[in-house]
Amino acid sequence: MTVERTVPLRDGVLELGELALTSHAPVLRGRVVDARGRPVPAAQVVAQGPTSAGAIADVPVSVDGDGRFVLAGPVFRDARGDVGAAVVTASLPHVHPRQLAPQPPPFRSGAATVAPPGDAIELVVPDAATGAFAMVVHGAPQAFRQQLQVCVLDGNNQRLLHDERLLAPKEAGAWHRGSIEAPVGRRTVQLRAFNHVLCEVEIDIQPTRPNDANAVQVHTVAWDAIVRPRAIRAVDAAGQVIPAARVHMRTAGHKSGTIPDASGQLVWLQPLQLRHAAYLIAPGKQMIQLPETASGDVTMVEATPLPLDVKVAAGEQLAGDWKVMLDPCEDTGLASYGTLSANSEVRFPGPPPGRYHVAMFVRFDQFTRRVRVGTIDVAESKAMPGSLTIDAATLAALRVLQAEPPPKK
Repeated sequence: MTVERTVPLRDGVLELGELALTSHAPVLRGRVVDARGRPVPAAQVVAQGPTSAGAIADVPVSVDGDGRFVLAGPVFRDARGDVGAAVVTASLPHVHPRQLAPQPPPFRSGAATVAPPGDAIELVVPDAATGAFAMVVHGAPQAFRQQLQVCVLDGNNQRLLHDERLLAPKEAGAWHRGSIEAPVGRRTVQLRAFNHVLCEVEIDIQPTRPNDANAVQVHTVAWDAIVRPRAIRAVDAAGQVIPAARVHMRTAGHKSGTIPDASGQLVWLQPLQLRHAAYLIAPGKQMIQLPETASGDVTMVEATPLPLDVKVAAGEQLAGDWKVMLDPCEDTGLASYGTLSANSEVRFPGPPPGRYHVAMFVRFDQFTRRVRVGTIDVAESKAMPGSLTIDAATLAALRVLQAEPPPKK
């Protein structure tokens, strides 16, 4: 501190007299805490205020181990020499290892305006809107590890992440999906392989907090508790492998498929904790719903077409090319498709037994807006009922689809 004083010089002797040394009282003091009231000692506090040149200056303020800070003054004076008010904020740098939501700014408190001398202030650094999440799988066979994926869904089943990036395991037999940032809240997390859903869990993603910026929420699963590998070969009546055969999986409303390897083996992973169904299909062959114990060679026979009459009410006509879909009522069912003929008949290529909604559309870009015209049961390659009649309201909805122009390419 510098003290200036003017005194007379007599006979070459400088008499200073008595000096009173006083320090400035603090003009800015307070504490930085998190949302739970805990001190944030690593915070960066900045006071912003006017200068005599008419500009705005930023002054960093030190924070002690208890989150407290003090700035003596007066520090800020305007062009007239008056002490100016300070705007104070606290922040804490935070860089996400990998973001899922848009990258948020650093942890930052709201701004507090202090007119010196003022009372002590409290700056609250809030939690982040995202939380770090990781998954570990124990016991996954080496053949499947490179195929493992993690997918996070929100409440509307909107996919928030589908990332195949694999981090090196930190322990033998364990697969680690490294830390990702997911939006805070209740989320559905799926583990997948070969695009099959293997398990699905509901997790409350906790926010990343200023004092725990490196904390990661870890979910661990054991491979043998969630899946069982299955393998078959699709053969014809002569025992020859059918190269065009596929296994189609339906799990938790999700669709996936498997193609044969070089030896003709169809390998898939059967989830143990989810409702699912596996179907064996091949062109011209009867679809087969595979039992959970399926193994070895599975013989496929020629498909028996399933006929269905789709007519309109008396006095009405429905011209044009129409695609007809057997839409399974169960979310683990397999759909089948046919084309409406000129004599109002459609033939489906060997759908498996079950209950189906019958829906129609003109083009596949209208798939999500398909119009349902009735419901049938399929058993022993027969439809019950074997004929459906389209009523006037349904016919009007179909004509709206028919009138739609094709999408621009």
